[in-house]
Amino acid sequence: MNSNAVTAVTIIGLYLWFGTFAYIAPTIVAVAREVPNRWQIATLNLLLGWTLAGWIAALVWALRPKPVQYPPPFQEYGPATYANSGPG
Repeated sequence: MNSNAVTAVTIIGLYLWFGTFAYIAPTIVAVAREVPNRWQIATLNLLLGWTLAGWIAALVWALRPKPVQYPPPFQEYGPATYANSGPG
């Protein structure tokens, strides 16, 4: 192989590598951020990522803020409280 062919193969390989990385970027972002719907984002990216609208939708969905996880409310009067609070 001459040097022009090696250069062409290298450039094509780099384009394919960066193109693949850019195509699956929304999935990588969703998995790295541990988004609750990461598998749905990956599916959307796989099926509709080839369209610009599908890729943007997957990226926006992956970058949305995570929902806040509130602790469960304190149960002041639960069954244990009633069982221990009788007369006598």
